[in-house]
Amino acid sequence: MFLYFFSESQSEVFILNAVSPLVLIAHAADTHLGRWSTKPEREERDRDIEDAFKQMIDLIMMEHVKILIIAGDLFDRPRPSNSTLLFFRDSVREFLERGGKIILVNGEHDTPGVAEVPSTFLVSKYLNNVYHLKHFFLKDGPLSMEEDGKRLNFYGMGVVRGPKAIEHGKNIMKEIQSAVKNSSGKNVMVSHASVKEYFFKGEGYELESFPSGVHYYAMGHLHFRIIDDLKDGVIAYPGSLEILTIDEIEEWKRKGKGFYIVDMSADEPVVHQANLDVRPQEIFEISSEDEILGLSKEVESFISQFSSGRRPIVNIAMRGGDSLRRALQPRIERWQKAGAIISISFKRAEDSSLEFGPAKSGEWDEMKIVKSVVGEEQIAKLIIDLKNCLSSPEESNCEEIAREITARKDYWEKALKEWPKQKSIVKGGEKRQGLSKFMG
Repeated sequence: MFLYFFSESQSEVFILNAVSPLVLIAHAADTHLGRWSTKPEREERDRDIEDAFKQMIDLIMMEHVKILIIAGDLFDRPRPSNSTLLFFRDSVREFLERGGKIILVNGEHDTPGVAEVPSTFLVSKYLNNVYHLKHFFLKDGPLSMEEDGKRLNFYGMGVVRGPKAIEHGKNIMKEIQSAVKNSSGKNVMVSHASVKEYFFKGEGYELESFPSGVHYYAMGHLHFRIIDDLKDGVIAYPGSLEILTIDEIEEWKRKGKGFYIVDMSADEPVVHQANLDVRPQEIFEISSEDEILGLSKEVESFISQFSSGRRPIVNIAMRGGDSLRRALQPRIERWQKAGAIISISFKRAEDSSLEFGPAKSGEWDEMKIVKSVVGEEQIAKLIIDLKNCLSSPEESNCEEIAREITARKDYWEKALKEWPKQKSIVKGGEKRQGLSKFMG
């Protein structure tokens, strides 16, 4: 068996000749299938995510890897569209028929309201050899598998929500700690969570709170690649399969995008980086009309590198107003004719925390505006998705998105208590109390 792994430069390929049986697992996360399913203008980007997913499955089968971990956010929303579910089923069918196994935990995006079950759990009920790991409790025991004579034990901790989420998560990790003390074989913790030491906002769990006795911590949630030693093993974030936000571009240049193939044969896991072929992107900044000529040369030089294959994405961070946009418009049209996908942002150039949108006039930062009102990013995203869905001429799953918004009873109960009470108004003889009336 030969294993092909890409170096960080994305240009070198290493071939590992396996003379003895290897115990290999693939580790991916944050695939976000169906991310733009309610935005027809972004359909091409949804195909990019699907293409990256198919590349991953093909490479896993080529290397005869039998176990695939997806550490949260398999889907971009709790209720994926039918087309997204069918894509997932068809993409993994051959892998599963060959005896492959897929292990899932729920992430931030594919976890529904309190009273509903995650889509990852439902997928595991309909597809053989797909396993959904619930939050681990000692009484349930781990998911154990035999692979080439080695026993592998998998312990789950998907995204944990609620006012005491960190405390709850630490209790789950204590349960895992108790279980691994008496376990035989290799222990793998699969989790979708932030770690304070790695997360730029300094939120999440401290590394010290993670259980010892775990050989490999298969993490998800951060879209950046991290491999680090932790206690008795290795902790790793594979990042997203595709470039989903502009702040991932620089890392993609340095480390690529893809997943990990982990060799569990030795005493310590050996993590190999597998890179995928994703659509190229670049960021360009402009703040005045005097810079248009220089910007044009840079953009055209970038576009010329990709005369064949997938169209590159040109992200333009624009600090000027409408006059700058109008002055730049003829160039934008020329670049689009040359094959580029143009994405414009009117935010400050250094503010890269949100996605750019397709080039169009009158664009504003929707997410920032809605999030400032509702307070939670996932609710804000759903509201924007519903707006886009209702304005689309195509038949879409608007009703499902609306149900998804109202299903988050934990959020609405908290919001109704915290938001300032609106004055009652009388219209048509009926007394209404704003959102309280809508929620019944």
